[in-house]
Amino acid sequence: MKLGIMQPYFLPYFGYFQLISETNHFLLHDDLQYTKKGWINRNRFLLNNHSNIFTVATEKNAHTYLVGEKKVSEQFCRIALLRKFFSAYKKAPYFKKHFPIIEEIVLFENNFLFQYIEHSIFKICKLLEINTNILRSSSLHLGSHLKGEDRVITICQKKGATEYINSANGKNLYSKERFRFHGIHLSFINPERLEYVQYENHFVPNLSIIDPLMFNDTSKLIRFCKTGYILE
Repeated sequence: MKLGIMQPYFLPYFGYFQLISETNHFLLHDDLQYTKKGWINRNRFLLNNHSNIFTVATEKNAHTYLVGEKKVSEQFCRIALLRKFFSAYKKAPYFKKHFPIIEEIVLFENNFLFQYIEHSIFKICKLLEINTNILRSSSLHLGSHLKGEDRVITICQKKGATEYINSANGKNLYSKERFRFHGIHLSFINPERLEYVQYENHFVPNLSIIDPLMFNDTSKLIRFCKTGYILE
């Protein structure tokens, strides 16, 4: 059984969904500490031919809050964010086809950040025909004392995983030898660049999943989600 584990990210880049697609079970961390300057609640989109950051504002409270406890700010205006996306992509070729799902995601009414993000991941996975079983890490009742490799290996053991797949950024964090010692094959996913025409400008990479949705047909994205990467 192939397992993947990641932080929840709001409308992340395309490679995030390729990782989910390659696994049988995928755990979203909801029981680790929220990182204020991370990318959980923000990402990049194309505006006026340049990369710009969008953010889901959160309540200003103690940094010791777990991801699953963090709340969306009462001042966060969903309509304002949606208008940003509308303005940026209204002339994109697949705007009419894919903007309704972005609208449903952004307007989703839930004041807990994790659940707001979780809903968005479910919706994009359904669109891309990803059938991976997505779970919350808190369902394993591990607590917060386990860190790094120890935590991942314990999760793999609890779920009966024979293979753990991580993003390429994890190469400096995880040892294939240590995972092999515990009977787990460690692989790293390396997505190919999904390059396409963005209006008439030079291609801007590493944007939110919103961008490929606005400029590509669903069938192309589904196909690339399942084939556009290699495992190491």
